[in-house]
Amino acid sequence: MTWLEYILLALKNLGGSASYADIYAELEKIRPQPFTTEWKATVRRTIEMHSSHSANYALSRPDLFRSVAGLGKGIWALNNFQEAIPTASDIEDPNAQEINTQEPKAPYTSPKPNYSTQIVTRIIRDGALSNELKKLYKYRCQICEHSIILNNAKAYAEGHHIKPLGKPHHGPDIVDNMLIVCPNHHSELDFGARRIRLQDLKLIKHTIMPQFIDYHNRVIYPLK
Repeated sequence: MTWLEYILLALKNLGGSASYADIYAELEKIRPQPFTTEWKATVRRTIEMHSSHSANYALSRPDLFRSVAGLGKGIWALNNFQEAIPTASDIEDPNAQEINTQEPKAPYTSPKPNYSTQIVTRIIRDGALSNELKKLYKYRCQICEHSIILNNAKAYAEGHHIKPLGKPHHGPDIVDNMLIVCPNHHSELDFGARRIRLQDLKLIKHTIMPQFIDYHNRVIYPLK
């Protein structure tokens, strides 16, 4: 296998995006020894030559990688990588098969809920950006460092836009305007129950623009 093939495999094993440090560690696990003294430079050069985000991109080569948090941060993701995202259990899937729970029937009956069709206008968010940040933080909340572990052993966290998207805020859908948080802290931020202070964040691995934090504290958080 070539270095490019090993790098692609390493990033797939790491969930589609990772820092150079994590990529190096994964390559040491999956690639046979020995390594030359310049092997890490070879990895960086190979990624940059296959990424249109880099000035070293070779136009004759496929565009395989993208920079997650901006050039110079050393965090890369695979283009077109998709990972299955778990769905909450209370969302009905019309194609799902009935599950036999082997539980006794309740001594009462409950009427089936009525359904109606509604048209909802929603902003289409760049889920790829949020998912890459979640992987960067290993699904740990930037406020409390907690991570929810689902029963399939996968971790879960949520992406929060500091300056909200849509009317009346019109915040941008960029990583500089995002935090990775647990559901509890996500709700507190959405409802303005928590002030954001950069020095209080336990984990900071990407650039967070101060003007978005200032907007949250002035407009979203109910100052007393």
